Amino acid sequence: MLAEGAEWSDGAVALRWHGRWPSTSTWDGIDSLLAVHAADGATRLHWLDPPPPVRAVAPPTPEPYDGSVWLPAPAPDGLCSRCGRPWPCLDCGP
Repeated sequence: MLAEGAEWSDGAVALRWHGRWPSTSTWDGIDSLLAVHAADGATRLHWLDPPPPVRAVAPPTPEPYDGSVWLPAPAPDGLCSRCGRPWPCLDCGP
């Protein structure tokens, strides 16, 4: 195998070349790829049929609330950068 690749549902193609200096190239479509790399007619494509099953991914679990309090950063003058009162200002929430 010299290379392997993927074609996305919008027709875009990525190709990963194997060998001593591997590289990856992207193309707007399979026709563009073949115009450059299959000009001699010796290139063969092998498609997976049927495509491998898509693995279901569980949604991320939300981080538990740890009781942290958000504080705006102090301004250079030492006051709250959000309301102008002395910092740390516990009245400015997120």
